[in-house]
Amino acid sequence: MTRTRVAVVGLGAIAVEHLDRLTTRDDVEVVGICDLSPTLGRAMAERYGVGVVTVEARELLDRVAPDAVHILTPPGSHRELVVSALTRGAHVLVEKPIATDAAAYAHMRSTAVESGRLLVENHNYLFTPALQVAAAEVGPAGRLGELVGLEVSFTGVMGGGYADPEVEHFAHRLPGGALRNFLTHPVSIAVGLLGPPEQVHAVRRRLDPAFPSDDEVRVLLGMPAAWASLGVSRHQRPPRFTVALEGTRGRAEVDVFGNTLVLDDGEDSAVAAATRDGLVRLRRAGTLLGRALSGRKDPFAGFGVLLDRFYGAARGEQPSPVPLEQLDAVVATVDAVLDREVSTCA
Repeated sequence: MTRTRVAVVGLGAIAVEHLDRLTTRDDVEVVGICDLSPTLGRAMAERYGVGVVTVEARELLDRVAPDAVHILTPPGSHRELVVSALTRGAHVLVEKPIATDAAAYAHMRSTAVESGRLLVENHNYLFTPALQVAAAEVGPAGRLGELVGLEVSFTGVMGGGYADPEVEHFAHRLPGGALRNFLTHPVSIAVGLLGPPEQVHAVRRRLDPAFPSDDEVRVLLGMPAAWASLGVSRHQRPPRFTVALEGTRGRAEVDVFGNTLVLDDGEDSAVAAATRDGLVRLRRAGTLLGRALSGRKDPFAGFGVLLDRFYGAARGEQPSPVPLEQLDAVVATVDAVLDREVSTCA
């Protein structure tokens, strides 16, 4: 198999997750990395055995001519970097949020279409194996039947550097504040499972008046056949990321961080159902899931699945894991929730 040549731009904390996985794959080769800090760049190049490191992205792209680029920088820089990579013939996987405004996203999208290259935002949690198994039970023949409701709870976020009073996190300066850095995840799950919403209702509030951004949002999305309720909160404890799928025949609850599933179809106990048709089948999903089931959580298990599908699509073997129409709906929904005119509570 010809290995896909990959460049990574931006070496913040999330880059470790990308490089750890990329450098252990046999279908890709990391040919270069880039960061504004030369010291960080050299350290990461040594750690991962990468031969080319630059402080300027266009120089890196011109030197190594990658087939694919992972863009992991703050969102204000995404437009220029994504367009540069796409116009040089590279597929692009970009961290969320993909854009700070509709015009920036539209430019990236049109460039992807014109270049015939992939543009994928990192919707890693949508591909969590436990959630994928639950989603496979949706439909006329599935254990859940047709979905009538979806609840996503993402809590305990915006800690650490987001609350540092001395150094303001860049996310607070985004349109909609720090919530924009988290909202993509629950929205991508709702859109991925139910399609584009027809109605968007949201209430934002700031429970901590000293916090630079709104720190909680509750969202109700109306789809053609179901409602989705989404919550993102800095204050709600314990920290968790759960997805509940409510169907006409049964209910499934997924712990995204723990990569586990409980499925109750009403025929027997939830524990028995999960053991027989949830966890047993999940064991077939591979080693990542095996680790989760043995108690060693892998909150990024879905990222490995997304990478498999992204690089399969880059080789022309399968469609994009996040089609542009799906990405359109996620971006538009996030923008609608964070619009200045949305309902707010002091």
